[in-house]
Amino acid sequence: MNISLKSASRGLTVVASLLCFGGVLSFVKSKQPLAVNIIVASASVAISSELTSRNNDKKANEQLADIAANHTKEWQVLNSKFEQQSKVLKEIETLRDELQQDFFNASDEIVLKNQTIEILQKKFNQLTLDFALKTQELDSKLQCEDMRYQELINVFKGLIFEHLNERIYKFFNTLDESISKKLDSEDYQAIHDNLLPFKDKLQLHYDTHCELLKSIDEIDGELSDIVTDILGIYSRIVDEQTALKTRFRNLLNIDERRSLEDAYNTLADYSKTHTPITKAKDLLGEYNAFQKNQLNNLGEQLEDNLNSLSEMRAQVFDLIAQIEQISLEKENLKTQLNEAKKPQQFYGSGKIVEAGNQISEHYYKLGYKLDCLDWAETLTGYTLTYGIRNNPALTEKELLADNLHEQLAAYTTSLKGTLPTVEFNRQNCTLVLTVQLRPLVKKEQIDELSDEAINRLARSWDTWKKHALKWNRIRITGGSGAGKSPLTERIVSEQLQHKKVKGLEVIKLFNPQAGSRKDNWSFPSIGKTHQDSIRGIAELTALCGRKYQGFFGIWIFDEVDSTLRQAPGKKRPTADDPEPEPTMAANMLSIITQIDHTSQAVFYLGQGANTGKIPNTTKGDWNNLVAIHINGNAKDYLRLADHIDSESKDKLMKQADLLQKYCDRKNSELGLDRVEPGAYRFALIDEYGEKQYYVLLPLFSADEFLDSLSTPIQIEPSIKLTTPAVSLPQIHCPHCQSTKFHRHSAVKDANKYRYSCLNFECKKTFVADILTNSN
Repeated sequence: MNISLKSASRGLTVVASLLCFGGVLSFVKSKQPLAVNIIVASASVAISSELTSRNNDKKANEQLADIAANHTKEWQVLNSKFEQQSKVLKEIETLRDELQQDFFNASDEIVLKNQTIEILQKKFNQLTLDFALKTQELDSKLQCEDMRYQELINVFKGLIFEHLNERIYKFFNTLDESISKKLDSEDYQAIHDNLLPFKDKLQLHYDTHCELLKSIDEIDGELSDIVTDILGIYSRIVDEQTALKTRFRNLLNIDERRSLEDAYNTLADYSKTHTPITKAKDLLGEYNAFQKNQLNNLGEQLEDNLNSLSEMRAQVFDLIAQIEQISLEKENLKTQLNEAKKPQQFYGSGKIVEAGNQISEHYYKLGYKLDCLDWAETLTGYTLTYGIRNNPALTEKELLADNLHEQLAAYTTSLKGTLPTVEFNRQNCTLVLTVQLRPLVKKEQIDELSDEAINRLARSWDTWKKHALKWNRIRITGGSGAGKSPLTERIVSEQLQHKKVKGLEVIKLFNPQAGSRKDNWSFPSIGKTHQDSIRGIAELTALCGRKYQGFFGIWIFDEVDSTLRQAPGKKRPTADDPEPEPTMAANMLSIITQIDHTSQAVFYLGQGANTGKIPNTTKGDWNNLVAIHINGNAKDYLRLADHIDSESKDKLMKQADLLQKYCDRKNSELGLDRVEPGAYRFALIDEYGEKQYYVLLPLFSADEFLDSLSTPIQIEPSIKLTTPAVSLPQIHCPHCQSTKFHRHSAVKDANKYRYSCLNFECKKTFVADILTNSN
């Protein structure tokens, strides 16, 4: 493209050329000098105009070329940027479409997950309810005493009672009616004086028989004694009734005997003057017929009584057969019970086992039950451990009375000149019998911080966890990072296994630090503020107040020190509020004293060991729970413990120093910080009513039982879901591929977490999603 200025200057050039041409014509015609001037001037103008226009065209084209070149470069840069932006825009649009598709897929997947979780939750709730019902039904059956033996005895007594009661009632009523008829009849007027006393005594006999009848229910003892006593009462009542019938019959015969005597006297008189043989025979025949009739009636009644007695005997024999069967079962149970009462024996064979069993049997014959618990070889011989829980008051004097010490040496084949030594452990109800078979060997002095020495000062987790699973009110204190929450999870897992309960719903955790950097709980929190903890304490207090016996529940209150500082203080009664709500401290003490009567357990976690600073309470109020104080808190607790004597306190203080040095040395050798999960820790345990002792805390790693609690419920193959099951992904340590790790700390991303690997050869941290297998 070129710029042209000729069109602008062309008119001037044409005009100048015309003037020049006119001047030439004028000069040719007139020869005037003015024409010459006009020619020169017009020619100069035309020439200069042409030259100027050409020069300007060239400069303008050069400038335009420069401007076009600059704009071309800018256009190329802008076009390059435009192409890049268009490419980025296309990528963004593609990514947007992919994200939108992923969003739709994720939404569908979330819907499926929610449906699956809802179905699993319903099934889990139904299984939990069925399990609770079955457990309750089984408990009721187990707690119901087998009363079959007593029921059969009661049935037997009831049958005898009903039969005798009906017999007594019928007999005395019939006899009374007969006497009344005889008294109303003039035919028996001659014996009225005899019948009246007899009738008056009937009531006395009736009362006597009723007392005998009542005594049947009070008969107790062995089966043979019960049957003998009942049959004796029956025989006595029947004999007395028979005697009364005989006496009544004899009274009726008095008039007849008198008439017969008069007849004999009359016949005697007649015999002097008459001989009425025929009449006498007729009278004797009538009398004999009357006597036969009476005898027949008596025989029929006796036969009826015999038939009733035979039926009763048959029923009694049936009952006796059933009772004998129960007696056999009872004897078998007695035999099993006697076997169960015998002391436990060592399993296996060998001289140590045989010696231990012989000693246990020997003392059982003397009336002492020594259960064989454990035996172990030593450098000079061996030790035998026996349980004395059934005779805890056993003393060494009783154990080694007379020549028993020498007999123990004979049973154990002790080294000549030595006798076994006995050591009692009253706290564990055990005694240890130490036997020497070889002379003592001199050995080097044991390092006070060696594993062997420390094991004598503190118990291991496997030793004291059997006590922890039965605790239902626990207080755990320790500084920041001491491991209160992991230790609580360990104890809770043992308690859930002991109760045969599997499910996180029984755990009610109130954690005011939920979601913070120091939140190391594996359990979900149902309370996440101090106010939630205050309300939870009040709710548990109400359950304890009504002796709640429902489902087993574990209540965990973390950071109780901070919660107590924020709880409202003591309220005084007013006219508007004569009975104000109790304080949180009062509720906590109420829980401690009453929770034993419920099916619940409680954990109080805090940093301070000094209970004297808790408002409206004294240190003695907190002695009725199991106190666990980790590391340095143990010495703080001992300094302020008034219920521990000074001698025991000094001994425990020295042991705490040794345990602290041991833990520090172990952590230093392993390069562990004191707050790391694998660090060594110790704690002081103060059980109410027991002697204080130290324990070595377990490594705070992921617990297998807690893993099982967080594992989704497996669906039986026979159950068909309306939506497909969704598999839950798991993560691994990227350094060693281990699946055992612990939550370490939170990160900025709310959907991720920093984990610490529990593989002792790795122990590195990594960031991953929050998933199900994190602990």
